[in-house]
Amino acid sequence: MTKDQLIKESLNFLENVFFELKNNNLIFPNEWQIDHLCYRTETVKEYNFLKIKLSEFSKFLIESMVNGRLISSFKLDKPLVFKHHKIDLIELPSPKAGQFYDSGFEHFEYVIDQEFKTVMSHYPKVQFDTSNMRSKINPDISFKISKYKVKLHHEPLEAIIKEELKLI
Repeated sequence: MTKDQLIKESLNFLENVFFELKNNNLIFPNEWQIDHLCYRTETVKEYNFLKIKLSEFSKFLIESMVNGRLISSFKLDKPLVFKHHKIDLIELPSPKAGQFYDSGFEHFEYVIDQEFKTVMSHYPKVQFDTSNMRSKINPDISFKISKYKVKLHHEPLEAIIKEELKLI
């Protein structure tokens, strides 16, 4: 993947997700910023290849074991710009054993300034996944829209990574 391919794919992904959000009358506050995008890989070989490719135009931040698989995070040299969002982090999880994911962008995460229960009460028609709401590290809620996922959390991923690096 080249930098141009990443930009093209990420903007296409965001256009598609926001199209689905609009079609479902899901409008979120402008104060909420997209923290990062998640790019899924089909194989460990592809994961390792993309770690190298992403390092050509971004700074490798960390690789951590999360829920039984490695996840790498990268800070882009130049943020992606979409609407009023400036997104400079890409999360790259390796595939979990026994689970299949298509390669490509799967979700993005908003940093929100409201309690999860408040957000859920504002969007009663949305079926939120609350299974990570009580996680000790970076709790979130999420929902699927079409084939995409949107996650909401309180702390920027980069702040979580800085805390994690202090423990190493």
